[in-house]
Amino acid sequence: DGGDEVYIEAVGEFRQAVLNRCGFDIRDVAPCRSLEACTAPVLFAHADEDELVFPYHSERMYASYAGREKRKFLIDGNHNSERPAAFLQYTRCFLEGHLAPPGVRRVM
Repeated sequence: DGGDEVYIEAVGEFRQAVLNRCGFDIRDVAPCRSLEACTAPVLFAHADEDELVFPYHSERMYASYAGREKRKFLIDGNHNSERPAAFLQYTRCFLEGHLAPPGVRRVM
């Protein structure tokens, strides 16, 4: 149906744009290598029907992460699906708990 060719062309154009504007090739990006040295708290979340970024990418990053405090969620839906309210609330609490300055209980 031509969809693959359009996708390949779009990725090629994106790759060239990043190379021109930012000076690096997106094919050289390897998040798992960086995560081997990362210890900051992290939350991984992925939609189970995501066809843009496949769930195994999150699995690999989770496994590569060197830190002790990590959370992993597999959420119903696709790449652009609305996230469940309970997950959004958990995410807010996670971020507030790790980003709030000392003595601040809640970020408004």
